[in-house]
Amino acid sequence: MAASGKQQRTPVPKSGAGDSPTTDPLQAELDAAVEEEAAANAAAWNQITAEAYGDTASRMDWVEDSLARYAAKNSGYRRSSWFPENLEDALDGRTLPEAEHLVRVDGRALVYAGKAHTFFGANGSMKTVAALMTVAEFLRRGEAVFYMDFEDDRFTIVSWLVNDHHVPPDAVRQHLLYVRPEEPFFGQGARSGRIDVSAVGQAFRPTLWVIDGMTEAMALHGMDVNSATDVARFQRELLRFKIRGLTRIVLDHEAKAGGKDGGRPTQLGSQHKTSGIDGAAYRFDLQVGAGPGGTSRSTITVEKDRPAMVLPQCAPPQRYGIAAELRWGPDGPQLLSPHAIAEEKAAAKAADTQAQLDHDVVKVRGLIRNEVAQTSGPIRKLAGISSDRVKAATAILREQGDRGEVGGIVRENNRWVVIAT
Repeated sequence: MAASGKQQRTPVPKSGAGDSPTTDPLQAELDAAVEEEAAANAAAWNQITAEAYGDTASRMDWVEDSLARYAAKNSGYRRSSWFPENLEDALDGRTLPEAEHLVRVDGRALVYAGKAHTFFGANGSMKTVAALMTVAEFLRRGEAVFYMDFEDDRFTIVSWLVNDHHVPPDAVRQHLLYVRPEEPFFGQGARSGRIDVSAVGQAFRPTLWVIDGMTEAMALHGMDVNSATDVARFQRELLRFKIRGLTRIVLDHEAKAGGKDGGRPTQLGSQHKTSGIDGAAYRFDLQVGAGPGGTSRSTITVEKDRPAMVLPQCAPPQRYGIAAELRWGPDGPQLLSPHAIAEEKAAAKAADTQAQLDHDVVKVRGLIRNEVAQTSGPIRKLAGISSDRVKAATAILREQGDRGEVGGIVRENNRWVVIAT
């Protein structure tokens, strides 16, 4: 029979019950090594868990030892941010940090050191003024500030710092790191920006970073402010730029009126802009916009306070409570506390009430002196004031009359008479 082109195979006989299967010596050695390591790990783990569910330090030692052996065999392994953090510094008796920067007149502050914040509001709501108050504070202490401006220019910022916030020009010259980006910081073709910022950061070690114009910054990077994914990436890449102890303030716009949250103004774009903040988020609402020589006023409302140390100082002490009122006048900017605002309003109301009472006294005295009206009913009608105001005015005039003062009134024949001499 002619041989075919295929190679003939010799069938391998099946092993019977009494036969010994053929074993690869190398594979057997590997299997034995794996089993030995697994047994060693199991024994170590059993020893750890044998003592009342185990000791945390012993367990972590075992984890560290296991990862060290793994790293020895895998050169590409590096400890990741997924590894549990050491909690000792959080257990040493310290409480949550109080806000330290952007200080009100009562000594309380709105900005937390080393955390990210957002100031948002309509154009002209003075959020940049508040940010520059914080910048001025850092510059006066000789600390470096990185100011990333997507909306204005260096001439405006420097002028405000020197002329309105009274920062010495040399402090601005030495410690303000001002940039006006025109290309992306991250993404395709952004390598130069990262190198520049990293070099400046290493040399100056800034403690405050201001990003003036989050919406414009995201647009420069081709990102959508309404996309939670884009916002998260922006915050991860830029806002959370890792410099230890770096305080961050982001300035942003608010959505159009009548939009989200039942018509209450909110930050423009995705809600993740606020949820990604680990410090506080503040909304700025302009109350009075004054020209040169006048005083502008804006209320600052808490939208979010992650450490919850500012909220108790608000009015009311809760989310959406007023944290401060920012005023900017001829003497420069200042932050008033809710308590100071309430006292001021009470004083203004008392002054208005006193002015009204003085006016009523003059009017009632005139009606009585001219004998136009001498009793409460006609006085109220002719003066055009309420009965309570008539009573308050006549009470003042009666007190004056009791003391015999000229202009006071006394009762004669069931009617009021003004003391003339």
